[in-house]
Amino acid sequence: MDKEQQIRLNFLDEAEAYFDSLESHLLGLTQAELDRQQVDTVLRLVHSVKGGAAMMSFVFLSEIAHRLEDFLKILRVRYINERIETEVETLLLQGVDCLRNVSNLNRQGIEVIDADFRERIQSIFEQLRQHLGDLEAEDEDALMKEDENVDPALLVFEEGVETILDRLENQLKELEIPEIAQELRNTAEELINFGQIVQLEPFVNLCQSVQNQIDI
Repeated sequence: MDKEQQIRLNFLDEAEAYFDSLESHLLGLTQAELDRQQVDTVLRLVHSVKGGAAMMSFVFLSEIAHRLEDFLKILRVRYINERIETEVETLLLQGVDCLRNVSNLNRQGIEVIDADFRERIQSIFEQLRQHLGDLEAEDEDALMKEDENVDPALLVFEEGVETILDRLENQLKELEIPEIAQELRNTAEELINFGQIVQLEPFVNLCQSVQNQIDI
């Protein structure tokens, strides 16, 4: 097994802890009014999966996390201090199951091309859309503006990570294999710095794990 493949497998191992944490935070979501801190925690977890999967070129895994993140943003903007339907909790948990299933396929080196499997995933998100609607530009704006106490460092983190991963995705298309390790090392170092700014320890640990595997 080459070093690049080992790094990607290590990410999938780390992702399992994120999936477990997502499930634990989503279970029982309907038992009380939605708590802002709880939703923020779930959002950060999904965002980390999305970014890490993109960095490791697990495109479909990143896409699923992105779609799940959009519905969590809707909850964050429109439903805080309200009760949500049991069906929404169930569908969100099914979304996490999709992440786990796709991650397991990626671990086996299997490309997710099965039409029925993709259709089941699409059905989950379509049902969520029917319950919650679509994420609108105003929702994104509200996330930026609604809370004057939001740590500016967290906003810098989110925007910075997005920029770094977009850049990496574009560069991976052009780099030769020997150059990829150095680019991953540099990217991991940048992401570690952003994670330390907001004290997001699981994210920092994930990036350090990638960095350590590159240096082996």
